[in-house]
Amino acid sequence: MDPNHPLLSIIEELGFPIVTTLAVAAGMWFILKWLMNTLERDIRRVQHKLEDTQSAQMVILIKLVDRVRALEDSITRVEVIVRTLHDLNPDWNQIGRSSSSKTSVD
Repeated sequence: MDPNHPLLSIIEELGFPIVTTLAVAAGMWFILKWLMNTLERDIRRVQHKLEDTQSAQMVILIKLVDRVRALEDSITRVEVIVRTLHDLNPDWNQIGRSSSSKTSVD
């Protein structure tokens, strides 16, 4: 190695332990920087997948709610038809209400 090399002059001025400590600290800094960038990229990828999955689940949920409403309407129609066939008065207070909004009158 050339005696006028800048690394040798730094070692002469600061000492070998300090220079190696700085080199190890710089190496750790580069490793941590690489690790953080890699983790950030992976986290963003997972976050995008979760957002896509959540959007798909919202579509499924909306379709299920629509299907439940259609089934409730069908059940109400069948109940009115059965009550009419058996000459019973339809319960107009309960028709069109969901089971959660029914009020009990005792």
